[in-house]
Amino acid sequence: MSFHEIKKFTYTMRELGYPKPLGLSTFMKPNFNAMSDALRWLIDAFSTSNHLSQNKNIIDSSNLPLDLEQEVDRINFVTTAGGLLASKLNIKINTKKLYKSDVECLSELGKLTTILHKSM
Repeated sequence: MSFHEIKKFTYTMRELGYPKPLGLSTFMKPNFNAMSDALRWLIDAFSTSNHLSQNKNIIDSSNLPLDLEQEVDRINFVTTAGGLLASKLNIKINTKKLYKSDVECLSELGKLTTILHKSM
């Protein structure tokens, strides 16, 4: 992933209103906590940006595990998030890239940010 793509992702997240600071070097090394926070926030952003459902949440991040200390918990988080996005929103993401939680995961998170940004 090029520097331009990383910069575009962080800029788009800032524009969407992501509350935490997200620097360009955040994902240069694997950072599962930052990836899981961003993914959880993006899933919540999809549920709050849905104006057609009339107070029905199509997708909800409350189904995602909160404890991410163990490897099994992290795998469960990524597979559950991937399943939610595939079944509820018809967005297919590569869970292996998400689990890596390095620069490669930004291409998968970028799919979500692009859809949200276009809907603004």
